[in-house]
Amino acid sequence: MVLIEGGFDNPWRMVNGKLVRAAELASGKPIPAVKTSGPLTESDIPADAFKQMKAGAAWLAKGANNPPRDKLPPDAQRMRSWVLSRWQHLASGVNPLEADELAMLRAERTDGRNPLGGKLLVVITRGIADEDGPGG
Repeated sequence: MVLIEGGFDNPWRMVNGKLVRAAELASGKPIPAVKTSGPLTESDIPADAFKQMKAGAAWLAKGANNPPRDKLPPDAQRMRSWVLSRWQHLASGVNPLEADELAMLRAERTDGRNPLGGKLLVVITRGIADEDGPGG
């Protein structure tokens, strides 16, 4: 198995203007089963998460064609502006269960079992530590 920029299991998150680790956000509630059929609708998304998605989309749309993307053809710039302004674009990135899922993964990693058995794992990263927070 190869992970490329596999991520950090306790990333920084901005919550109400304060930088916190995901572990501090875990609720300890059970994680529901993954929805495997049917489209995602607005009513499926918790209100706080939906609010975050809409705010994020508005922020992304403002800089959709900042340099160097200002050199894209006009049609491509219009498409980027439209896509980045949609909450649906962010739907996979705003996960209200993320902190609890990461906590579960950390617990599984430290319980001594080897979930990959004898398979090899290679992790390729850019080599910039996340320990000091964004931009650190």
